[in-house]
Amino acid sequence: MIKPIKPSEVVKKNTIPDQMIMVVNNLIIEKWDGRSAIVKQTDIISRFLKLEWMLKNRVDPKLQKQIYDKGWLNFEPIFRDSGWKVTYESPDRDESYESYDAYFKFEKEK
Repeated sequence: MIKPIKPSEVVKKNTIPDQMIMVVNNLIIEKWDGRSAIVKQTDIISRFLKLEWMLKNRVDPKLQKQIYDKGWLNFEPIFRDSGWKVTYESPDRDESYESYDAYFKFEKEK
């Protein structure tokens, strides 16, 4: 009998590149204020693209679209499993992205 897939089976560490985790780790360290770190989504993407450039001396023009299409920003479960409380905030549909950048907030789990 076939059973439904569990949420924990969908998100696996190997679906998100190590470079993305490394970028987020570095940004958490940089933004940490003793209680939390607020990391802008735009900073994550630009750092990831910059890292790809440094590693490969080129960046595939489709890479930014690939980040979204492959769900590489859906790393919250990985960080939650490591003891972080992760909150994602983005403008509502009726708000413009000019009001504020989408961001991730990382806090120690209590």
